Amino acid sequence: MPQTVDLAFDIPSRMSPDVVSCLTRTHAWLGTCGFCPDEEAVAKFEAQKLVSAVARVWPCAIGDDLLLASKFYHWYAIFDDLFDTVSDAKATAALCHLHIAILHRPPGDPAAAKEPPTVTVFRELWDEARDGMSPAWRHVAIRNWTDYITAYAAEARARAGRREFPGVEDYLAFRRMSIAMDTCFDLTQRFYHLELPEALQYDQRLWTLRGWATDVISLTNDLFSVEKEERQGSAYNIIFVVERALGHSREEAVEYARQLLYSKLAQFHRAAKEFLEEGDHRGWTASEAITIYRIVDNMADYMRGLYDWQLESSRYAHPLPDLYPDHLLTSMLQDTQDDHRR
Repeated sequence: MPQTVDLAFDIPSRMSPDVVSCLTRTHAWLGTCGFCPDEEAVAKFEAQKLVSAVARVWPCAIGDDLLLASKFYHWYAIFDDLFDTVSDAKATAALCHLHIAILHRPPGDPAAAKEPPTVTVFRELWDEARDGMSPAWRHVAIRNWTDYITAYAAEARARAGRREFPGVEDYLAFRRMSIAMDTCFDLTQRFYHLELPEALQYDQRLWTLRGWATDVISLTNDLFSVEKEERQGSAYNIIFVVERALGHSREEAVEYARQLLYSKLAQFHRAAKEFLEEGDHRGWTASEAITIYRIVDNMADYMRGLYDWQLESSRYAHPLPDLYPDHLLTSMLQDTQDDHRR
C-alpha cells in the first residue's frame, strides 16, 4: 500500500502553538460557512485533520492568521474534491470562471443571489487575505490563483479528450499549477505578516526554490493519494504516469517516485544554501534578509509538515460532503448567470 512508504525528510517537524484553539474556532466556522449541512459533514472534515495540516505547514502562524489559514485549507479541500465528482467540462469551466472573477472585484462586492458556496467563501477569504497587502503582492497572487483555478478546467478538458501525459516532466509541469502551492507560498507572506520587496517578488532563484519544493510536495501527495485516485479512475498521479510511460510495476513506480522526490529535495537544499549564502553580496537590508530566510524556511516546513499531516489524516480514505451533483451544479450556474445578466 503506497501510504506505508517511509519518506525520510531531513527537516524537523514543527507545529503552531495555537492548533487547539484554532480547531475550536474552525469547528464553529464550519457550521456557518455553507460547506457542512449537518454535524456528520463537520465530522468528515474534522477526520481529515486539516487544522493539524495548517498548523504544521505554517507553524509560525497564530491567532486569526492561523484561523484564516485553516479556512483556506478547508476551502481548498472542498474545491479540489468538487472536480472529482463533476464530470461536465463546460460546467467545470464556468465554475472556474466564477472563482477567477472574484480576484478582480473590489472588496465588499455583493454576492450573486444564488452563487455556489465555494464562490461565496472564496470571496470572503480573498478579501481578508489581500487586505493590507501591497499591489505587487496582489499582482503575483492573482496570477497564481488564476493559474491554479484554470488548471481544473484544463484537467476537465483533458479528461474529456482522454489525454495522457507523455512523460514525467510534462506531468510535473502540470502539477506545479494544479497543486496550488504558489498560492500557498503567497499566503505565507500574509499569514506571517511579512512581504518581499517588489523586485524580489519576481526573483528567479526564489521561484526555482518554489518549483522544487512544489515538486516534493506533489510527489508526496501523489504517493498518499494514489489509491483514492485509482478508485476514481483518474490518470493524474505520478504513479500512473510512470507505470504507463516507463512500463514499471506498481512497486517499481512507487520506488521511482520516492527517489525522484529525494532528488528534488536535495536540489532544494543545495539551491537554498547557495541563495542564502549569497545574500550578503546581493545588497539585502537586514529586514529583507530576515523576510527571505523566513520564506525559505517555510518552504522546508511545508514539505515536512504536509508529509507529517498525511500520515495522520483520513483525507484519502473518506470523501468530503458532495456539494455539487452535476444537475445541482448546472442549476446553480444557470441561476448565477441569470442574476449577473439582470
